[in-house]
Amino acid sequence: MTVGGETSPGPNPLGEFIRLNRYGTAASATLLALVNLAFFQEPLLYLIPAAVMVTFATLVLASKLYDEQRVPAALGVVAFGNWMVALVTVWLLPWVLPVMVLTAMMPIVLATPYVERARLRPFMLGTAVVLAAIGWMGIERDDSGVVEDVADGIELGIVVLGMIGTAIPIGVVVWQANRYHRAQTGAALELSEQLAESRRRLVIAGDDERARIERDLHDGAQQRLISVAMRLRMMNNKSQPSDLNPVISEVESAMADIRRLANGLAPALLESAGLQPALAAAARDVGLPVETHLDAVGRLDRSVETALYFCGTEAMQNALKHAGGKRLRLDLHEIDGQVMLEVSDAGPGFDPAASRSSNGVDNMSDRMASVGGTLQITSRPGEGTTVCASAAMATKELVR
Repeated sequence: MTVGGETSPGPNPLGEFIRLNRYGTAASATLLALVNLAFFQEPLLYLIPAAVMVTFATLVLASKLYDEQRVPAALGVVAFGNWMVALVTVWLLPWVLPVMVLTAMMPIVLATPYVERARLRPFMLGTAVVLAAIGWMGIERDDSGVVEDVADGIELGIVVLGMIGTAIPIGVVVWQANRYHRAQTGAALELSEQLAESRRRLVIAGDDERARIERDLHDGAQQRLISVAMRLRMMNNKSQPSDLNPVISEVESAMADIRRLANGLAPALLESAGLQPALAAAARDVGLPVETHLDAVGRLDRSVETALYFCGTEAMQNALKHAGGKRLRLDLHEIDGQVMLEVSDAGPGFDPAASRSSNGVDNMSDRMASVGGTLQITSRPGEGTTVCASAAMATKELVR
């Protein structure tokens, strides 16, 4: 169903309230007519149950509009009925002003949980105007209503009962809205957890596949190339020394390419020794002196180690590209159950708010999000850049 111009999953209590309120309105109109007949016998007072019956008609129309998913229009019709009853009643019986204040406020209470902020303005304006009008009538007319000689006790009893009767549907609205939104929030949290777990499984599956490819390259293609190179060297010793040298060089270059490719898929040092040694080795290969402060954080979940490792290498490559050879620092430490990885440089910096996100930053953010972590980039023009990635250390050991 559509609420406030947006699609909202599941049943909505607003339609149920509108339909149930029709019965309450019809009962109220009947009760008001009987009270007038029994106690006041004032013809003009029948205008009040008549106005209430008009409200009943507006509720019938509102129910149809709601079924057509026209929520703001349905609430507008309900507001018209409530405001009309408040104005008519206070004009005839100024002393019931407190009850009609609640009646006049009912539309804004109804609309708030279900209507967009911009569309609430007509309800807020209408409520303010009606409250001002019935307040003026209640003060100006005072005891000059249609019925002037009602005993104070009767007036008080009617007002108290009327306020209780009006407060009950307001309470029902609040209770239903609270129940509905709590249910929706719970469903959204459950879905978010399911999506996070699904993403985590996909990341783990991807890491496993990268590890498998790395092993296949190392144990398969690389070993076959090593065998070919050895055979070529043996053949080269039996022929002219230079005949097979170009071929051997090509084979050795292919072997080097496979090693680089395998290391990019799943660094062997990360797999065997963990995050700290792998980052230290990556820092040595950057091509720029890197100041490292790497604490011993132990073994983490493989997906967490992989995400942090690639975030660190990506951030160092970005710093190498943009920092212009300036100072580069790599930190790894644990704080309150979180492993923190920071890469900072003394480069020109930038304004994050005015810069578009790059593919590298998006990749780092996606990697950290996939393991329930965060990525934060702090930078200012002329003050360098710091990339901080963090993730929980809940899993210290992983079956590998």
